[in-house]
Amino acid sequence: MASQSVWGTFESQLLMQRLTIVGINLLFLWALSPLGGQASLRLMSRAHEASYTTTKFRYLTTGPGGAIFPIATANVAGGRYAQAGALYNAALLAPQSVKLGPQDSWGNVKIPSLDALNQSVPDTDGWIEVSNQVSVPETYSSLVGVPVAGLPTNASSNFTLEYNYMAVSCGPFKQELYPGTHGTGDSTATNYTKLDEMIPGQIWSNKSDFDLHPFDTLDGPASFLIDTTRDLARTPPSEQLDRDLYLGRLDGFAGHYNQSRLSESESKTPRELTFASVYGISKDGMTQGLNIATCTLLQHHVEAYVKCVGNQCAASRIRKSKTDTRPNALTAFESFEILKNVAHKFPTAIKFTEGSSPTELFLANTSSFPFIQRAGRLYADVAYANLFGLQPDVFSRRLSLVLNTYYQLSSQSSGYFGSLSSNLSAYGPDTLPVTDASVYLPANLSITDHPVFDWFTKFQQTIDQTDSPFLGATTTGNTMSTEEIFVCNIAWLALLLAASTVILITGSVGLVLKRKTLGPEMFGFVTSMTYENPWLKIPQGGTMLDAMERARLLKDVEVHIADVRGDDKVGHIALAAGIPLRKLERGRLYR
Repeated sequence: MASQSVWGTFESQLLMQRLTIVGINLLFLWALSPLGGQASLRLMSRAHEASYTTTKFRYLTTGPGGAIFPIATANVAGGRYAQAGALYNAALLAPQSVKLGPQDSWGNVKIPSLDALNQSVPDTDGWIEVSNQVSVPETYSSLVGVPVAGLPTNASSNFTLEYNYMAVSCGPFKQELYPGTHGTGDSTATNYTKLDEMIPGQIWSNKSDFDLHPFDTLDGPASFLIDTTRDLARTPPSEQLDRDLYLGRLDGFAGHYNQSRLSESESKTPRELTFASVYGISKDGMTQGLNIATCTLLQHHVEAYVKCVGNQCAASRIRKSKTDTRPNALTAFESFEILKNVAHKFPTAIKFTEGSSPTELFLANTSSFPFIQRAGRLYADVAYANLFGLQPDVFSRRLSLVLNTYYQLSSQSSGYFGSLSSNLSAYGPDTLPVTDASVYLPANLSITDHPVFDWFTKFQQTIDQTDSPFLGATTTGNTMSTEEIFVCNIAWLALLLAASTVILITGSVGLVLKRKTLGPEMFGFVTSMTYENPWLKIPQGGTMLDAMERARLLKDVEVHIADVRGDDKVGHIALAAGIPLRKLERGRLYR
């Protein structure tokens, strides 16, 4: 009767110092109570169930169509270059954590540069792993990424995208004294004839013309220039020498190879760019110098493997494109209009009044803020950045970074504002970047079978009516979505069922036995001590009553555990009522 609880059962066996079959069974039965309770708590647990689907995504194309888009929409070119300047400003002034991160300020995934990765360790498929730890911004090909539409916010995705970016490889700087005093506002302060001789080029071809001052442009002061010595493909009609040669180079960029215009050796000959930057020699700025570097221009066609969690994406692997096999030596800068716009707008994309532009300050140190943080007066020897001390490979990667950033923004600036529509049909027909313009042309025209100026007008007429934020290329990726579910633990379920079954059987047997038992239930109650107790002055009888029934009848009887033989030398303790009693005393003997 002491086994009314788990501890009571254990304690009674311990105190009896005798383990019997009944005791073992009692211990087993009582053990089912906590085990069953724990089983009910551990029966269900939370888990995540994954479902996999194939999903289409649209991303900004960097193919020939995307490159020619700015000159095809010439009626709004000024506005687009203003947008490009604002976005370039934001990208250049972004926190260092953003410049080193896998996404730009608008959440577009950035693509690493092949030149910055260890190309000696590709896997069997040509993939090169991209480190999670980026130490310098020039690890990426651009400060801005590729906008991607259709990313699910509540799922993980992975996909590949095709990407084209420009890169330069520059030789060491050559230093020259600036021919005249720069920045005086007097057009005669610069000897433009001498400047033409020092920095010949096609874009700033006659630097004495009022609209061709490379350092005093109509858009404001500039402190560096970009030019090329070889001619470019110009919009017909054109009377330039070797017209077919340069049209062939532009056609080759778009994927059309006419051997009568473009020889194999010419298709592998990269264009040369000239970069010139003003630096201050004297503190008063009256004597200045030029850092001049000659660079070769290439375009890399790559495929990036992108992993996303929601809309947080990062390029984890990169390799040379398997579908875009156009010559690396041919770029969008084969077009006079494209290079002219970039060369004119890029140096003044961020407005400044004196010294080097923020672009040059960034080229000098990509880890510092691209403005001189000094409250006092800026003298020329401080206001101007001297790029001469940079190693050619370091300068090349940095110039590639900023040049590709501005070029990419100027091509389709409206695609970088974020809040992209989830309606994928809004981004035009499905296509790959290498043939992106063909889907906007009639069936009898394609960019790979026809010269650029044969399909340009039709392409221009088609996209002039588009209202999509960018021309979209298409890729298909894998999406994994998860949902939280409850999972049943089979072991705990079995234990719970076993415990419940045994307890149910035990309770059922107890009911049967209670029904068969003829004697009153008097064990386990205080009332059981009132049966035939001579120390209780209560009415006789009632031996056939259960203990609970007696308790109800005796509910008003006041009882005590006390000494019922208070007058004797040795007392006697009993449950008593209605007779003389003596309180229990410490030191008194009882029997």
